[in-house]
Amino acid sequence: MPEIIDLDGEEQQKGDDRFKRGGFTPRIYSWQGPKYRKPHFKRVLIFAGIVAAIGLVYLLWARDWVTALLFFLISVTAVYHARREPPIVTYKIDPVGITLGDTIHPHSEIKSFWIGYQPLYNIKELSLYLNKRFRPYTVIPLEDQDPVNLRQMLLPYIAEEKHEENFGDNILRVFGL
Repeated sequence: MPEIIDLDGEEQQKGDDRFKRGGFTPRIYSWQGPKYRKPHFKRVLIFAGIVAAIGLVYLLWARDWVTALLFFLISVTAVYHARREPPIVTYKIDPVGITLGDTIHPHSEIKSFWIGYQPLYNIKELSLYLNKRFRPYTVIPLEDQDPVNLRQMLLPYIAEEKHEENFGDNILRVFGL
């Protein structure tokens, strides 16, 4: 259950307006949830089987043990990752930025956001486009959060822009990774 804290507390009653921004009192929206979506185990097994089979065929064809071992390790890593439960972290949106567990992203570091909401495909996530060269996109699973409320919390601070998924993201989503 999200917790919304309105900063109209005692400081405001004493005339302390340092928290005011743009004529309104900011709020803090926080909740706890998984760090990432748990992949579908059966789909991961299919993916791992395909990768292991490719490695075996490559081993028989090219007699390259190192590459075959790499394919096998990719398969084992995918299965291991699918069996693990994602850690539960605290997410927080406030006037300073967005906090993902121990990582704080100030609003100035975030170029745009997009809330992907497709209930038919079980997609409910917040995508952030960061000012970073490596891994510029961060996706937060929303689970039971209200996407409309989150959007209203983010609009005063960050631009809203649709984030398109690339081919690789779509393949990973099909396999539930």
